[in-house]
Amino acid sequence: MGLFDFLKPNQELKKNDALENIRRHIFPKGQTQVEQETRELRGHLQYKYTKDEVFNTYVHAAGMYYVTVDKDQEKIVATILHHPKSVVNKDDAIKIYLFLKQKFSLFDRTRSELLISNKYGGLPAFVKDVYINSLKEYGYSKTVIKQLIEGLHVRRKDEGIKLNMHIDDTPSSLMITWTKEYLAELESIEIKDNNLLRTILSRNPELAIIVKNGNKSEIEKYLELNPDKLDMLMTEIANSSTFDDEMVNDTDEDEFDDDTNDDDPAGEYLNASIDLIAKEDYITAYDLINKALIYNEKYYNSQLYSLRAECKMNLDQLLPALYDMDKAIEAFNDEVDGYEHRIDCYLQRAEINFKLQDYAEAAIDRMKADELEDRWKGRSNN
Repeated sequence: MGLFDFLKPNQELKKNDALENIRRHIFPKGQTQVEQETRELRGHLQYKYTKDEVFNTYVHAAGMYYVTVDKDQEKIVATILHHPKSVVNKDDAIKIYLFLKQKFSLFDRTRSELLISNKYGGLPAFVKDVYINSLKEYGYSKTVIKQLIEGLHVRRKDEGIKLNMHIDDTPSSLMITWTKEYLAELESIEIKDNNLLRTILSRNPELAIIVKNGNKSEIEKYLELNPDKLDMLMTEIANSSTFDDEMVNDTDEDEFDDDTNDDDPAGEYLNASIDLIAKEDYITAYDLINKALIYNEKYYNSQLYSLRAECKMNLDQLLPALYDMDKAIEAFNDEVDGYEHRIDCYLQRAEINFKLQDYAEAAIDRMKADELEDRWKGRSNN
């Protein structure tokens, strides 16, 4: 008997202990949990496979998902397909991957919330509010907030590797989502401020002309010579909560842009930006889209955000483009945004994610686009 023969039983024992530790982490409630999740997964796979076939495939896939560092969809799906006991096809292997991603995200999200709360204080259940309040306390501008989001995007991949969790469940990913919500709040406030300013100026055409010229000294001189106007402005600003949408819509847009249609300025800006994008004048198109978004017209918002994302993509601003595509998809309107627009949005976001090397998210968006296209074709055939 050789020296290494004495080591084999110990090595085998350590290996079994390691596997048992992994199983306890994946299935903390033991066999009952395994059987419950197997039944649930079998339902997702439309009962095409026996209980034992799903059980063997699932337990192996769960182990591979847990130990794989980057949680890459393509790698894990390939591993599922090549396992000797696996009988599933590629589409079902992807479903197993997505099932596992959701399973682990519930645990990993809780862990991420705990890590963030350790940094910012407060209980994990309220960590989102604590984090957003910290942004408000610092008084960051929109530009700084967008830079913060870009920095978090860079960090989340390293966090996923370090913490052994999917990139979407990392602390940085949670903070990206919350920071975007805060940014949307800032933009909403800015839109209200712009609408208030337009309302005030529409009632004071003399002042509006001076403001349009952009000469600060002239504005100061006008208000100095007309103290009653200044008092009136301050009163209107103080009572701004009483202004309604009709007052805002009564603003004389000709004071600001003679080329727009008074009845539908947002639509005019939208159509003009489409023409400019076709001519590859992305910067001018970008400016017009921003003007259109001030009106917060729900029938155009999704199209406007997707067009702005297209401008940013062509200007090599991928992270801001991704943010705009998220907004475009969130703003889908059932009355105007049909299958074609929705499919284009998911494909556009998939392209951005692919360029950012977030291949898992790109694949998910491609799947969503394919599902919508199948639904669209099915409706057309009927």
